Amino acid sequence: MLRREGDGTAWWQARQRLLGRRTDVPHVLKLRLVAEGDSADVAQWTRRIIEQVHGGVGGLDPAASADGAQTGFAETFERLPAGPEGEDEALARLADGRTSNVFLRWSLASMRRDAEETEPSAVLILQPVFGRPTWELGLHTGPAQQTEDRHQDIDALWEELLDSAGRLPLTVWGAVSYDVPVPHGTPYETYFAIPDGATQARTHPRGYFPRNFLTATHLDALGGAAQVAARCAELGLRYQPVPRGDLPPGAVVGGEEPTLHTSDATLAAVRDLLNPILIHQSYTWYAGPPLRVFKEPGTAFRRVPPDIVTPWFDDDPPLEPDSGDARRLVPDV
Repeated sequence: MLRREGDGTAWWQARQRLLGRRTDVPHVLKLRLVAEGDSADVAQWTRRIIEQVHGGVGGLDPAASADGAQTGFAETFERLPAGPEGEDEALARLADGRTSNVFLRWSLASMRRDAEETEPSAVLILQPVFGRPTWELGLHTGPAQQTEDRHQDIDALWEELLDSAGRLPLTVWGAVSYDVPVPHGTPYETYFAIPDGATQARTHPRGYFPRNFLTATHLDALGGAAQVAARCAELGLRYQPVPRGDLPPGAVVGGEEPTLHTSDATLAAVRDLLNPILIHQSYTWYAGPPLRVFKEPGTAFRRVPPDIVTPWFDDDPPLEPDSGDARRLVPDV
């Protein structure tokens, strides 16, 4: 069996069941943004986004400030005071180059409901792509906030943030997703093992999502704003222009339904719209919970026995005699 033929998701689910573990991984509603600029400019960009979180929408606490702030990574990690003081200090360190990683956590009382007191309601993580003037910002809520009665408020805020961030000149791409959390990159990049999606976000969207912010660079590559708007109408998608000051307008494109209820048909329409400018890398193997990513034809269709700890395939290097029992060649059945 070839590696691209193995259904890694089905293998992961079967192996979790074999080990007595859960297979239902909670989804997270997440806003992703990519910006390009120096640390001082990105600090101001981040502050604008934080101000929007403070403003909130329908039911979110407008007076909330971060009750947790951290900077740095690994040996440079440092916890800062809670509240506005911590926010300001984190952004000041970012602006003058003392840190390049910022972590903020909000506990929005009006979102809490049945959440544990220790569970954050919203988390913002800003991190650089080392060696590049590229920055990734992620803003997501905890699983306890993923209830139907709060989703509309959160979804509205994330969509408003996507639009407002798109108006800022540093923003080169953005999206709102509802999917399994992945440790690095986006679900699309995780499934297709794309390592450097953030650095190419200026010209290539990082996948297809219920809400997608595109700059004029993306729109021009798809034939221009008018053609993209017409194509959205054909596909039953929404096209929302986003003014960008002195820059050409961008747009938010996606489905008409709420993010949480985006159907596979709508997501497929978004994929068809963006497909010409996506990064295309052939599937080789993804072993994890199901992602909202469509399989390529002729891939991930064959069963891999769940008792194999580390599947090995015919197109992998030959197994060494001392490889141990964990690696086993997948039978070609």
